[in-house]
Amino acid sequence: MDFQVAITQKNSFHDHLVLEETAEGVRLTAQQDSQLSWEDTYRAMAQENESWDDFDVTLLDGLTKI
Repeated sequence: MDFQVAITQKNSFHDHLVLEETAEGVRLTAQQDSQLSWEDTYRAMAQENESWDDFDVTLLDGLTKI
């Protein structure tokens, strides 16, 4: 098992960081994030055009007075 695999698996960040050994030492960099930005998330949700009407019955759950 090579150094990179051993260190990243031991510390449970092998899915998040890239460990690179260079002449100057060891460099840790973040892996490219596959998460959408907030703007892209909003656009994707808007395109789905989901109906949330089934949840309308819960709007006043627990409220007896406003």
